[in-house]
Amino acid sequence: MSANPVRGEVSFPNGEETMTLLFDINTLCMLEDKLNISAGEIAELAGPGMRLGFLRTLLWAGLHEHHGDLDLKAVGLLIHGAGVEVTAAKVIEALVKAFPASEAGKATPGPRKAARTAAVAGTGQSSLSSGVG
Repeated sequence: MSANPVRGEVSFPNGEETMTLLFDINTLCMLEDKLNISAGEIAELAGPGMRLGFLRTLLWAGLHEHHGDLDLKAVGLLIHGAGVEVTAAKVIEALVKAFPASEAGKATPGPRKAARTAAVAGTGQSSLSSGVG
């Protein structure tokens, strides 16, 4: 299935297959319930140095709309296959699409800041791996 960027979807690599990430309102509500924090707090926590369990939960939720049969263990294997850096970059990209700039023209904090930080860092590897391990 190919991602539709107009809907806020992002392609996620899975070997020869491409999966689709989406953080729509239902996904964000599901994350709020699972993590017991607000969508704004989720956005703030998503970025370089985020905990692996948090990243895995975000990926699980983001894949849920199109790949709802995956459990957390299977999602962990996806992260292992794609790599933490690639996974974090794709999750952040999808979250940026879920939290567009406000009407006043200000960027929403959280994933937008993380995306800029990763872009400035080049590959993002050192900034993402610094808090992981």
